[in-house]
Amino acid sequence: ALAELMASGRFERLVRLSARALLQRRDALQAGLAAHGGGLVEVAGASAGMHLTAWLPWLPPAALPALIEAAAAREVGIYPITPYYHSLPPRAGLLLGYAGLAATDLGEASQRLGQVLAAARSSRGNAAHFGQNRRSKR
Repeated sequence: ALAELMASGRFERLVRLSARALLQRRDALQAGLAAHGGGLVEVAGASAGMHLTAWLPWLPPAALPALIEAAAAREVGIYPITPYYHSLPPRAGLLLGYAGLAATDLGEASQRLGQVLAAARSSRGNAAHFGQNRRSKR
């Protein structure tokens, strides 16, 4: 079956379509982060693949779990970059996947994430208190 798929040219078309879809999704995520991230996100590693790295240089690494929790409350799944490092990364960062979502969904997710980031940044004027504020409101 695989040999037939490859011989027919359908496999090559599938790869091209998949690459085009990933490019559209990546562009949607990058555009959404630029529009809604308020300059709070430094994007890296976005030239290819299915994920990009979003560095949060203003956020103390200890506040990252609270940020992830706040995003989850807005139905946005974000993941720390930390498990992908042998030692602690130089700053707080996220690994954002885009392969499994439609471009329109990525735009909505970027807007929600931007709201979470803005709340974290403005929380008592100090992002270090973000996690403490979230817990005290329960």
